[in-house]
Amino acid sequence: MKCIPIEEFTQCFPHANQQTVKEVYENPFQQQHIILYFEGWEYDDTFHCFIDNSEERNMIWFNETTYCINGLSFPWPETLNKFIYDCQASHVNLLWSEFAACKIWVFNQGLHSKI
Repeated sequence: MKCIPIEEFTQCFPHANQQTVKEVYENPFQQQHIILYFEGWEYDDTFHCFIDNSEERNMIWFNETTYCINGLSFPWPETLNKFIYDCQASHVNLLWSEFAACKIWVFNQGLHSKI
């Protein structure tokens, strides 16, 4: 599922549990979220950056207070939602991982076991 900022998500999916959606999107950003929340990303130890498996082979690397997406520099994102905005500004398409989709759709609260 394509990843979009929270404002768009809540408009497209008004029946989703808004509290859960807010918790995911406003989660304080950490580098490992790139692999955990988004499909197709891995950390490259050789180049010390995250690379996706798309045809474009997008790259993200971090400094102390900034980070770069395909050479464009941004202030360190405070939330997952800010990271999503920065990726959109860099023309990097993100897809939710299965883990993230389950968190957003609250499958981790018992619904998953009933399916």
